Amino acid sequence: MEIRQYRPEDHDALTAICLATASEKARTDPRHGRFTLLFYCEPYLAHEHALVLIEDGQPQGYILFAENYETYRKNMRPYMEEIRKLGGYEERCAGEMDFCERYAETYPAHMHIDILEAHTSRGYGTALVSEALKIMKADGVKGVMLGVAKKNERAFRFYRKLGFEILEEDEGGCGMGLKLQEEDRTMNAQTERIMHMEACLDRCTAAYEKMKAALDELESVSGDLEKLRRYYESGQWRQDYEDDEKGLLPDGLKRGVLSQDAVYDLLDDMKQTADRMKEWPQL
Repeated sequence: MEIRQYRPEDHDALTAICLATASEKARTDPRHGRFTLLFYCEPYLAHEHALVLIEDGQPQGYILFAENYETYRKNMRPYMEEIRKLGGYEERCAGEMDFCERYAETYPAHMHIDILEAHTSRGYGTALVSEALKIMKADGVKGVMLGVAKKNERAFRFYRKLGFEILEEDEGGCGMGLKLQEEDRTMNAQTERIMHMEACLDRCTAAYEKMKAALDELESVSGDLEKLRRYYESGQWRQDYEDDEKGLLPDGLKRGVLSQDAVYDLLDDMKQTADRMKEWPQL
């Protein structure tokens, strides 16, 4: 996993992620999809800050943020003109921008984050936010705010753990903020500790889920494993092996099971893995 600055060649991948993580309407209605990109993605890629999550050599998520509300509002003007031409979105845009304006004195920055579902719950969200906050702090930004939809309980819990406080809320969701320059050393240390432990939790959870899936799959072939054990320990395997050595078996026959080491090594590796699991710390 790598987090790096946005590059122009990332543009198409990031706009695709924006739509993939948006509402179904944004993916099925071209007009709504265009609005989503104009308001939540394109302005940040062109004028603001963007950090890209790279995994498997490809962008899998990002965090977009603007450090100064007044600059952001000016940069938004041409995009708002395009949004007005689409029709029907002016009130929504005004509501979100008015929220930013109300708290801009204390929280001049705002941000949002999107990660493809297949790459969530691995600590990447925490890592992206951590990198963005480092940049904002280094640039002297006083605070950052964001909005969370009411139905997105996972995101709400995530930001609360990172120290964000509720600024206001209504039936649709809530606005949250985090002060960056007025915290004392204790608060900074506490926030960093929680973020680090949250990343540990995400990594452990992801590792456990992978292990559980692997154990479930292994359990499903336990009958095949027992068949292999009995076959390898029987005289039948020896007979098949000797016939193969004599060239009595068809040339195109797959015969890895007749290797003297294949079944033995598999059984031995599984035994070593089981012994290794017994050595894990007791929880």
